[in-house]
Amino acid sequence: MLLHRIAISVASCLIAVVAAGQESECATSYRADGKASQATVMTSLDPQAVVTRLPRLLIAAGLTMRWTEPEKGTLKAEGLEVQAEKAGSVTRVTFYSSVGADKDVLCRYAGLVGSPASAMAPPVPQDPALIAQMKDDLLKKQTITQPDTGIGPSSAAFHSATDFTDFRITTAKETADQRVYSVSVLLPHEACILASETVDDAVGGFGGKGSPVRTKPVRVDVSLIYYLKDAGQWRLADATISHIETTK
Repeated sequence: MLLHRIAISVASCLIAVVAAGQESECATSYRADGKASQATVMTSLDPQAVVTRLPRLLIAAGLTMRWTEPEKGTLKAEGLEVQAEKAGSVTRVTFYSSVGADKDVLCRYAGLVGSPASAMAPPVPQDPALIAQMKDDLLKKQTITQPDTGIGPSSAAFHSATDFTDFRITTAKETADQRVYSVSVLLPHEACILASETVDDAVGGFGGKGSPVRTKPVRVDVSLIYYLKDAGQWRLADATISHIETTK
């Protein structure tokens, strides 16, 4: 019995440590504009697993659930939306509060996700020189696209280094003659074309509605492939969009 109580105590401590770690990650990403707020954590769980396990935990935290769509990685509770999506080898989970939940409240919910990506693998080094090279390579590329998802093309254009309001390397894999990176960038909306929004605008046009003015930044996940060329120089061979979505 004593060993059983000790095991429960240790497990409780581990859960608390995991939650605290994700709350800290959440606090760093927290953003609010007075009307709404959002924050993000990373997890090693896949999106469907996140949305399958979160509802009971949110209910226990006092929220009223509205609906869940595990296959889409989304759920909605009273005053809260959650979007889970793949970002390289991990999953990005974003919490959107339509009532402008403060940092402590929103990060308490984020701490329920569990299985933090930081516990799965060490963070990818954010080498300033490498990031500068990647930005320059994308500017030279000018435009990159997303493979057709069935509703048309999405693309992102690069005009100036100042367009990159956020730039993070999320994964890095290296062989003797190839380097593959996943990066996550935040771009102005006017630099991007999103197929889903183009379809929505077309449908609205048929119904007599004008196209909405969209100004929120766009999060773009990009896959970069570099090959080793002559003289030991690494050259960008390919850059494609793996995911693109307007921030909420």
